[in-house]
Amino acid sequence: MNVSVSEMVVQLVVSLAVVIGMIWLLAKFLSLRSKWLYRHRPLKVLGGVGLGPQKSLQIVEIGGVLYVLGIGQDVTLLRVIDDADEKERIMQDFNVSKEGKTVPFFGRKPDDSNRDFTSILNRKLHAMRAQREQTLKEWLHGREERSAEREITD
Repeated sequence: MNVSVSEMVVQLVVSLAVVIGMIWLLAKFLSLRSKWLYRHRPLKVLGGVGLGPQKSLQIVEIGGVLYVLGIGQDVTLLRVIDDADEKERIMQDFNVSKEGKTVPFFGRKPDDSNRDFTSILNRKLHAMRAQREQTLKEWLHGREERSAEREITD
């Protein structure tokens, strides 16, 4: 039973790929299963925002009614939202789709924040470039004046 080292390495790589693939498939299956199970639960956490160390504000939907909860040392009911118009507006703010997917940010879509950051960064970079070019022009202009003054004095 002469097995070369290269054959053993290939067998090891293939076996490792199969094991990693099986772990990946299992993780996908479990995440889909948990999404399916939680979609039909009567309690849904729509989102929240941290207010400080171990303190947050959470919005929870239970049986079609929204509850605003203060979470800290204890849980405090701050407000009950059962008005249909207000509930619809809050649900749109959280971008809750029919499948029960929620946005992890409090009232803000991730794409908007990335777009805002990108536009702010681009504006700042353009402003810095313009300022750098202006400073370089002033420096070169001052250098030319100094060399012209030297030529006059020489």
